[in-house]
Amino acid sequence: MTAMNPPASASFDQPDAHGQPRMTRQPCQQHSRHHPASHLNEQHHIWPLGMGGPDSPDNRVVICPTGHNNVHALLKLFQLHRGEPPYAELRVFAFGERELARLGWQRYQAGTRAGTGAGGRAGSR
Repeated sequence: MTAMNPPASASFDQPDAHGQPRMTRQPCQQHSRHHPASHLNEQHHIWPLGMGGPDSPDNRVVICPTGHNNVHALLKLFQLHRGEPPYAELRVFAFGERELARLGWQRYQAGTRAGTGAGGRAGSR
């Protein structure tokens, strides 16, 4: 049996297209316990870049890979249900993940109303 190595793109010191590290050794800001321990965490844009969010420090948090995937799944639920996903679907996610997705949705909605969404990324200089 051979050991699996992470792909080169998952290296914690390789920047993304915006010059930010994709992976970091900083602790997860959403979960206090990890089993197994989370050694490399990811930068998450609260209001995702793909939804028109800015690439600014106040729009980024460090989160473990599982939490990051969960937040993006939740954001899809918020989109699908126009900001009001049913509790039956929300309850399977951690409270912090739900709150982070809700904040991302609120920022997206505010940016869309202000005209700074998908086409005009405010603060992305």
